[in-house]
Amino acid sequence: MKETEYKKTGNPVIIDPQYRMECFQAVNLEEPSPLECFTGELSREITKCAEPEETVSFKSVRKNNGIQKEACFVRSGETKIAPAFYLDDFYDEYYKNGRTVRQIAESILYEARMSMPGRKISFDFWKDYNEVKKRLIIKLVGYSGNRELLAEVPYDRIEDMAAIYCYLMPDDGMQGGTITIRNEHLLKWGISKETLNADAFESCQILQPVCITGICEALGMPVDNNEDDDMFVISNTSKIFGASSVLYPGVLEKFAAEKDADIFVLPSSIHEMILVPEKEDQDYSTLPNIVRETNRTEVEPEEVLSDSVYYYDREAGVLSKYLP
Repeated sequence: MKETEYKKTGNPVIIDPQYRMECFQAVNLEEPSPLECFTGELSREITKCAEPEETVSFKSVRKNNGIQKEACFVRSGETKIAPAFYLDDFYDEYYKNGRTVRQIAESILYEARMSMPGRKISFDFWKDYNEVKKRLIIKLVGYSGNRELLAEVPYDRIEDMAAIYCYLMPDDGMQGGTITIRNEHLLKWGISKETLNADAFESCQILQPVCITGICEALGMPVDNNEDDDMFVISNTSKIFGASSVLYPGVLEKFAAEKDADIFVLPSSIHEMILVPEKEDQDYSTLPNIVRETNRTEVEPEEVLSDSVYYYDREAGVLSKYLP
């Protein structure tokens, strides 16, 4: 989808999001929601506050689970990359915390300027797969909610989830930013999905080592050294797309051996999972209901991974969907 682009000294290339929304609402005889009014006003204020050399653009971005969000990008000069600021994420600051639209717009511009790389980043490396493969990582997403995306990218199906591949931007550029690897990239590089998969598993364990902590420590609660945790959080050291760390070779096998138990695996979000060592005297049939309720009430829709619970059988060495 084409971006709506503005320059401080020029006219919009395409009508701005607020005007577009007003026209749509007029045709359908519906009043715009408070959130739509806010994002429209914020988009205009960001454009108004931008410096002459800055280009402000807006684009509807497809997030995890097919969710569309209006994003703002601020670029300076000939910079080709920029972080995305999702406008509706700032609504609580306006509605609940009392910040003005002007204050929010200025804070977005400030963050954008601080995150801009200090030097121009060349994308010549993207032509050379030997350079790209050094920063490949794996991201777990839900299968059914991402069918449109999965038609465009290489992936591996894991029960009702899918493992896709991303390039992790280096620290001297857009730290934490990622580029999703698409089918067209494999054709350009002349590699197979199997090669991509092997290289991604090798690099992600270096870039994002697995991290397992007890639930009390993860939640910042007091830890009793005389008691064992019944639940553990598994992610990676960056906390970015850490749910995929359960796929790292040997991770579940080693954890199950340490706990001398089979393991229930609960998807907390795309960034982490919960590990529950099985005990003979416990009833685990309610776990799927707990996961579903948590996804509905505690997890942002674009960060939901799955409503399912998984079970790691240490004897078989297999992770499968748990059916109570």
